[in-house]
Amino acid sequence: MTMTILGYLASVLIIGSLLMKDIKKLRYVNLVGCSIYVFYGVVIQAWPIFFMNLICVGINLYRINSLTKEKN
Repeated sequence: MTMTILGYLASVLIIGSLLMKDIKKLRYVNLVGCSIYVFYGVVIQAWPIFFMNLICVGINLYRINSLTKEKN
């Protein structure tokens, strides 16, 4: 049951991030949601969930870094 709640939390964060106008905030919230899904995928041994979200974590980190450099 606890893992199911974790999966729902990750989903809510990712969906919520897509409703945001501030792109940097969107990336941070999406990063947290994807990171939770990475953990969730390992725990339930759902490797497609793990790998897809691990890639998304990398993309979010790259884009956050790009946005940070852009401001400076």
